[in-house]
Amino acid sequence: MTAKRNPFIAKLVATGRIDPDRAQRIEREMREHEDQQPQHDEPATVGQVLAEAQQVAQQRGPAPMTPPPSPEALQAALRRAAAMLQRHEPTLRLIERRGREGEAAGPGAFVSLMIAIAWLYRASERQAIVDVFAVQLALADALGVSERTLRRWQARADVRRWIGAQPWYGEIGGERRRGGMIYSVRIRRRSVQRTPRPYRGIARLPWRVLERDIAEGTTYSANREQMAGAFFVRIQEGTFNAWPWITPVNPDTLSRITQNQDVNTIRTKNRAAWVRRFAETVARALRDGASRPFWQRLAWAIVRENAYTGNSRLATALAAAWREAAAGWDRLRSPAAAIVAGIDRRLRAETGQSLRQRLEELAALKVGREVAA
Repeated sequence: MTAKRNPFIAKLVATGRIDPDRAQRIEREMREHEDQQPQHDEPATVGQVLAEAQQVAQQRGPAPMTPPPSPEALQAALRRAAAMLQRHEPTLRLIERRGREGEAAGPGAFVSLMIAIAWLYRASERQAIVDVFAVQLALADALGVSERTLRRWQARADVRRWIGAQPWYGEIGGERRRGGMIYSVRIRRRSVQRTPRPYRGIARLPWRVLERDIAEGTTYSANREQMAGAFFVRIQEGTFNAWPWITPVNPDTLSRITQNQDVNTIRTKNRAAWVRRFAETVARALRDGASRPFWQRLAWAIVRENAYTGNSRLATALAAAWREAAAGWDRLRSPAAAIVAGIDRRLRAETGQSLRQRLEELAALKVGREVAA
């Protein structure tokens, strides 16, 4: 039995704003998301919430790199981008002939690749410009050209109508060094053809920690040998491996970048919901609704601690104190007081700080746009 099509998606297909394959993918993801949502009449157990808190304590989270698309999706997006350029910008050739050297990627290949990436990772169908952070040398090698050629393409007037480029600078030993580029990619034809500009503030984001990358060998230069090979062949084979140095900018990407650290394992738009559910579940289990504000404060502290240090001592201490209290639950006059005392005792032993001092210290830190739960 065929699933009923979403009316809004059907309208987008009918007007030609999205292709049928993308519509099917969106609807499939919507159904999977609905299947994963917990039912309201089945509240989460304390065990589940504590397991989530402990998982936050143990995870550092992935590096701020975008998962690569499937080869089929990238090929389809490239074909669509190339067709659009052929209609609107025929001077941007996808392939250039270079005498005895044979065929090589042209400026159209660069523009098509950036538009394809932007299409695949844009935040909404209405978005007209998408920013992409990338290491320029990685793009040049991926296209099979020199970095000088890529810079020459970026300066062309017909390329600048589609792509704006701005250097991103980091620090090495206190010196300001270029550590990547921010490309602003136009993904829809507009009557006004100014060079697109990046979203305000993006150039100040900590896309890379240059000194750490060099020390850990995660710079592009340390991995450059892996990039050799024909660009289009590697896309078809699914072996195109420049993705660690190409990061499309959308709300999902930005939510993983905090002020001092790379990532946060709880995404920005999920934080308030997670904090609210955490506080409600713990307060309900303790049969103490008046304690909900305290557990909400503790949950925000767990999120902040994980974002800034890569793990959460509070979450680990909470899980341990809860297990300890559960062993003698029936004999305790106030399980909540016993759990709080257990957290405080563990923090003092590990850090020399009381729970109150730790909560006050973490309250001064911010993790993106916090929404009051």
